[in-house]
Amino acid sequence: MKRYQRSITCLVLFLGISFTTGNLCAQGNQYKISGRIAGIGNTKVYLSNKPYGFGSAFRVEVYDSCMSKDDYFTFSGKLEEVKFLSIEVPAVSDTRLSFIGENKNIQIDGQKDSLYAAKVIGSPQTDYYNYYLDSIHRPTVRRINKVLDSIGSLKDTAASRALTSSFLTKANRQSEAVLFGEIIKHPGSYGLLSELNGISTFIPRDTARKYYQKFSAELKRGTKGKELYYTLFVYDDLIRQGKRLPDFSLSDTVQRLSSLSNFKGKYVLLDFWASWCGPCVAELPALKKIYAEYKAKGFEIVGISLDTNRKLWLGAIKEHNLTWPNFSDLKGRAGKVAELLQVDAIPMRFIIGPDGKILMINPPVAEVEQFLSQLK
Repeated sequence: MKRYQRSITCLVLFLGISFTTGNLCAQGNQYKISGRIAGIGNTKVYLSNKPYGFGSAFRVEVYDSCMSKDDYFTFSGKLEEVKFLSIEVPAVSDTRLSFIGENKNIQIDGQKDSLYAAKVIGSPQTDYYNYYLDSIHRPTVRRINKVLDSIGSLKDTAASRALTSSFLTKANRQSEAVLFGEIIKHPGSYGLLSELNGISTFIPRDTARKYYQKFSAELKRGTKGKELYYTLFVYDDLIRQGKRLPDFSLSDTVQRLSSLSNFKGKYVLLDFWASWCGPCVAELPALKKIYAEYKAKGFEIVGISLDTNRKLWLGAIKEHNLTWPNFSDLKGRAGKVAELLQVDAIPMRFIIGPDGKILMINPPVAEVEQFLSQLK
C-alpha cells in the first residue's frame, strides 16, 4: 500500500544566494552559531544550505567551514534573510543537523553519531518548526498511515482502491486545514512557508493563494516568498498552451551559451532529465527513435539536465549516445529554466512550435510521437 508522506520541493529562486560570512559576533543583524558536538574532536565542520529534506536535484552550497577544537566550533556572519542551514562533520559523522538560520546567537548541543537530533537553542523559527513537525505533522502522518495499512490488508479490489482514494482526499483536506490554522497563528514562520511551498502544486490554486496571503510581508519579500508568489500568481498565465515561451539561455556541454530562440522555425521538444533519474533514462531509447525519424523533418530535441555534477551529466550523455543538443546550468531544480517552467519532477517535457509558442505541456512519449506523425 502506498504510504502517505509530505511532498517537499526544495527550490531556490534564481536571484542569487543572500548570505555572507565573517568574523563578527551576533549583535543586531548578525548571527553567531556555536556549540559542542561530542566526539568530533578537532576536525572540519561545515555550514551549508541543506534543508530538512531534499532530493538529488538539490544543489548543495557550502557557506562556511571552521576547525573544531575539542568538540567545540563557531560560525559567525550575517544572513540577509531567514533560511534553512545545516551543520555537517563528514570526516567523523554521516548525519547532519538542519535548522532555520536567523541573525541570533544560536547554540548547538549534540553527539556526532546523532547529529540530526542535536539541540538548537536561540532560534525561535527552529523551535516552532520542530514543534510543528513533531507535535502536529508527524502524528498526523502516522494516523493516516495506520488507516492506510488497515485498508491495505483488504483484498485489492476496485472497492478497496476507491476507499483508499476517498480516504486520502479527505485526509489531505484535513491536513491542509490544520496547516492553514497554524499559518493564521504563526504568519512569520519560515518553516510553514516551506511546507506550503512543498504542497502548493498539489492543492487547489485558490486554496494555496488564500494560505499564502496570510504570511507576513517580510516572508513574502524573501526568496522563498517570491518563489511561491511566482508559482501561485504568475506561472499559470505565463506558462500555458498557446503562449509564447519566454526566451532563455543555457550553457551546452562545452560551455557555449545558447538560446531557445536559436531553434526558431523548428518543432522543439524540451526534455528535462538527469543522469540519476531512472524513468528519464528508461525513456531515452524511445526518444532516440523519435529523433532519428523526425529530425530531418524540422524536429529537434533540446535536453535540459537537472544534474548538479558536470562529470555525471557528461558521462550520461556519452553512455547513452545522446546526439541532440544538451544544456545545463548544473543547479538542479534551482536552475533558472527549471524555475521558470516549475519543473518539480522529471522526466518532464514541453513541445514548442516553430513560432516559439507552447503546444504541449508534459506529454507522454507516445503522445509526442503521435503529435509528430500528424505534421506535414
